[in-house]
Amino acid sequence: MKLLRILLSIVILVAALAALLAGAALVPAVQTWIARDVLAGHGMNGKLGSLSAGFGRMDVTGLEVGVAGGTLRVPSLMAELPLASALWNRNAKVGRLEARGWTLDLSRRAGPAGVTGQPGSSEGEGASPRGVEGARAAAGAFGALLGNGTLPLLVSLDGVELEGDVLLDIAGQRAPVPVHVVIKGGGLAAGHEGSFSLDATAVVADSEIAANAVDAHGRLVLGMSAQRGLERIRIDVGVSDTGGRIPAGQALSAGVSRGVRPGDRDIALELSRGGRRLASIAVRYEGAGQALGGSWKLDLADSDLAIATRTLSLPRFSVAGDGRLDTDLSLGRVHALGRVHGAVGHLGALNPQLEALGSLDFDAEFDVAHEGHSLRVGRLQVSAGGPPSHAAMGSRQAFSLDEASGSVTADDPANDLMELSFVDFPMDWLSGPDHPLVVGKGRATGSLSVRASGKGIALATRSPLKARDVAVSWAGVALGSGLDLSASARADWSGAAWTVRLDPLVAEHSGHPVGTLTASASRPAGTSQPISVSAAWEADLDALAAGAASGAATGLTARSASGEFTASVGDTTKVDGKISVVGHDKGHKVDASLHAEVFGDGTVEFRLPSRVIVGAAPSDVSLDGTWTPGEPDAQVGMELSGTQVSLEHLRLIAAELGLLGSRTGSRETPAPSAGAPAPAAAWGGRKGSVRVVIDRLTGEGEEFKDVRGTIEFERSAILLKKGRCTLAHHTLENIEGALVFDPSAGAPYTLTAKASPYQVDAAALFNPPPKGQDPEVEGHFTVSAALEGHGARIGDLLDNTTVRYVLKSTGGIFRALRTDVADAIPETPTPVSDTLGTVGSAVGSIFGLKSDLGSRNPLNKAAEAVLQFTNNVSEIGFDAASLVATEGPDHAIDLSEISLTAPDERLSGSGHISHAEGVPPQDQKLSLDLQVGVRGKLAELMATAGLLSPRKDADGYAMILQPAHFGGTLRNLDRTQWHDLLARAATAQPGKVKGTQ
Repeated sequence: MKLLRILLSIVILVAALAALLAGAALVPAVQTWIARDVLAGHGMNGKLGSLSAGFGRMDVTGLEVGVAGGTLRVPSLMAELPLASALWNRNAKVGRLEARGWTLDLSRRAGPAGVTGQPGSSEGEGASPRGVEGARAAAGAFGALLGNGTLPLLVSLDGVELEGDVLLDIAGQRAPVPVHVVIKGGGLAAGHEGSFSLDATAVVADSEIAANAVDAHGRLVLGMSAQRGLERIRIDVGVSDTGGRIPAGQALSAGVSRGVRPGDRDIALELSRGGRRLASIAVRYEGAGQALGGSWKLDLADSDLAIATRTLSLPRFSVAGDGRLDTDLSLGRVHALGRVHGAVGHLGALNPQLEALGSLDFDAEFDVAHEGHSLRVGRLQVSAGGPPSHAAMGSRQAFSLDEASGSVTADDPANDLMELSFVDFPMDWLSGPDHPLVVGKGRATGSLSVRASGKGIALATRSPLKARDVAVSWAGVALGSGLDLSASARADWSGAAWTVRLDPLVAEHSGHPVGTLTASASRPAGTSQPISVSAAWEADLDALAAGAASGAATGLTARSASGEFTASVGDTTKVDGKISVVGHDKGHKVDASLHAEVFGDGTVEFRLPSRVIVGAAPSDVSLDGTWTPGEPDAQVGMELSGTQVSLEHLRLIAAELGLLGSRTGSRETPAPSAGAPAPAAAWGGRKGSVRVVIDRLTGEGEEFKDVRGTIEFERSAILLKKGRCTLAHHTLENIEGALVFDPSAGAPYTLTAKASPYQVDAAALFNPPPKGQDPEVEGHFTVSAALEGHGARIGDLLDNTTVRYVLKSTGGIFRALRTDVADAIPETPTPVSDTLGTVGSAVGSIFGLKSDLGSRNPLNKAAEAVLQFTNNVSEIGFDAASLVATEGPDHAIDLSEISLTAPDERLSGSGHISHAEGVPPQDQKLSLDLQVGVRGKLAELMATAGLLSPRKDADGYAMILQPAHFGGTLRNLDRTQWHDLLARAATAQPGKVKGTQ
């Protein structure tokens, strides 16, 4: 209709002017010049290519004019029009009107050359938000529809064929979407109705609307009075989807009609679907006051919007209502009042946490007016609920809000503006889908008041808000359940300035206080002002643990915790805070402070110094670093430093941070179900590095000094590089390690580590002897160490890790075989003592046999052989020695592959050192079995004593019949079995087999 009126007006105006000048200017160039001048004079800002008018036909090319909200471009237009009748009788009988290929651009890009203030322009005052411009364009369309519509001539229109495109903006589309429009019909004349068919098609790809191929078919009926006015107008349009996205029966239809009465005009708009009216508006246009007034009705359900959305999942809803409205055509003043009621459900479509609300019924009454920058609320009552939850909001008096300044004006400033209340409201909705803090269960009840405060408003609790039976967890770890919460809060808002305070939030369990929290946040008025936040809290961890879920207690044996922090949130956010945790044992305490800065690009710099006092010595640890977030590779760079640190304290902190895996549930990692994503590593796939700089690290009975290294995090592995530390007697260099996560393995975590071989003194390795005694072993050993562990969780690695040490030496002295059998020989002690006295303790005695035993009171041959043997093996100078020591998860040590080679002796065997908690390593129980092999003169002695086996190894060492067994400890070696074996051989009667007694 609007397009027809525009084209008819142009045709009639240009035709009349051309006819008046036909006698003097039949030349098309002159006609074109005159037409352009006339168009400009009548305010039709635009362009005209050419015009050619004869006595029965008119042709126009290159027409471009600005229309309300857009631009009309017509490449060519033809009209069959008798000019003489139009000129002299003022009766324009248009036999045929044709225009094809035209474009009506209503997008934000609309605007012909030389036309300013169009939508989308950024020049001058015409640059307004698109929503406001759209509303004004719609108001202009209403004005045109409701307006006088009087034409300068009597017009009859027998045939119309218009075909072109209307360009519209559609959400999600970069370019305007063309809607192809075809208009055909005729029969319009004074006192008669004209009927025109409307057909439109559009294809909208990748948009938010459900229908991507839309067809619209309708009919336009125009009735013209004898006074050349359009007095009857009706448009009926049906819209359907031909792209297959919308099920059959979802088509929408809309109708607009207008009738004329003296002094005013009425208009009715209807939206229906399947014969059911969804919405309707009936208004009266008061021409003198340029005002609209009327009524509205609504009866809508979620199924009625299926054609309007494709990607958005809607809740279930139904809403019905009616009311009145009045406004002016500029929309500068709008007044609406009415009532709506309905039901809504499946709110989880908007937020999963809201699904707990179930189905809600709601009612609302309102009487509001908007004019300029002022919103006037005369009445507002809203209630919603469904057993057992209920919420309500209602105005207590009329008030006005200035949108520009934010100031509120109340009829009675001393009383409340509004009251809000809720009963048994579910707490689940407080938890975001991806937030580590989860508030489950629980129902909240409370009421709040809103009143004018200065130039703004204040929101405050009328009485403390209360919630009962609340469960809270953080990152999957239960913090408490069965909690009762109460809180008092106040918020003040004035323009751009606001303040919120929570004072206090109190948590209780079974009537006993669990914790308190006070917090506040504020932002002053002015541009780019930061938000200031502060909070302080206290928690009774014993009471909290009593309310925690079974098995959810933390590994920190603590009685209470408290903390505070302040933050300035702006272009750069700064956070400073403190936390203190106090244990049950006197003096057990953890104190930490935090300073962090978050920059505009998201980079975080932080410093976290902590002091842990658990046990005999405190630990001073600082964690400093930088985190650069980003997807998919967020990088973390940190330094862990300290002067004196306990390994047990580091384990405790890591466990509390969840770095050792979940503290609850099965110790095995369950196999992922079909289609489920593979489980992630305990460090969450973080990437980055941690530099370790610790001066003194103690743990497991050891002291490590100058601990250095770099830990690198990858998605499925943690790598230790360039590690080093100094122990009491040696330094470990080039320590390399890896913690690898393989989700497909039964025990997905594997730990490996090794270091460069190092030298260690044998006396320190096998325990220094008491003062005045020689050590059991002298010399230097090269040690190679390797570590390996497996576990379902990182915490399991501590129970499934072994350390393997390989020790090798190329020379030294071995004294473990020394023993005194003199007290077991029943002879006069003098010759025995003389014999022993000739040995001495010099190492040189190891390399030669002593044969000068004297001639007094000679011993039997067996005793004499045993004495000579003990003298010569009391100090063995060895050429090579090696052993493998494997320390298991229980810290017990298995000794294997023991080997010692000397010129006349060879030892091999195995052993075990048990572990008892709290016992020093040198005092742990020892069990050692050595196979002793000899050759040369020592072999002859053992043969004489009856202890030599006929079995020899490849190098000619003959084995003693029984292994030498040693017990005791590394500090006090028990040689009883070895002593008894030799003593029995020395005292055996002739003829008996030695070594078997």
